[in-house]
Amino acid sequence: MTRPAVTKHLKILQEGGLIRVRARGRERLHALQPEALKTVSDWVSFFSQFWDEKLADLKQIVEAEDD
Repeated sequence: MTRPAVTKHLKILQEGGLIRVRARGRERLHALQPEALKTVSDWVSFFSQFWDEKLADLKQIVEAEDD
């Protein structure tokens, strides 16, 4: 992966609030923001539950048609 590609990915993570960046001299230190990951986890969990239910419903319909 090229340096510009890494920089681009880090900038997107920072804009999304998933990492925090602070300058120390010429260095830029990146730190994970775990509370932001909780928000992402909650969002994914909601849709995971949604699709689990929908796929279970679909399975019942398909199995009922086979009978």
